[in-house]
Amino acid sequence: MRGMMGNGYWAINVTKAGMYDFELRRWPAHLDSTLEAVHAQLHIGSEEWTQEVTAGQTHATFSVALDDGPTTVQATLTLPSGEERGAYFVYVTRRN
Repeated sequence: MRGMMGNGYWAINVTKAGMYDFELRRWPAHLDSTLEAVHAQLHIGSEEWTQEVTAGQTHATFSVALDDGPTTVQATLTLPSGEERGAYFVYVTRRN
């Protein structure tokens, strides 16, 4: 990846299949600061989702159906300069 800063992946084990919300943030939720990005990307295993980010947006949320078992998660923010950095904070919630 071109210009990647501070990004890696998480190895996870999904213990219960279902719908999950992934909230990508550059800063912790309690600060509620802007992403300062133009795109947000979420990679889970071999799947990828992308969405545009608008000015002032504090997070990007992706709703994803996951099967149980091991996989990897990587979250990336594309800055206006074209550089990419990790979404340093990712909050995951399982829907009921």
